[in-house]
Amino acid sequence: MSRGWQVAIGGIVIAIILFVFNIPLWVPVVVLLAALAVPVVGYLMLDSNQKARIRRMRQRKQLGR
Repeated sequence: MSRGWQVAIGGIVIAIILFVFNIPLWVPVVVLLAALAVPVVGYLMLDSNQKARIRRMRQRKQLGR
């Protein structure tokens, strides 16, 4: 499982746990959005050469083993 998926699943689990307890609704929503936004923002911060390298690695099945 890739690192991005681990962060996303961890954020979802934490958000579900926070929903179970009587915590204000906005707290788990912010945690869930942050867990999903971190990998996206990280990818958007890469320049075009780095994105092309990641695409090539994905095509060769070297990323996300």
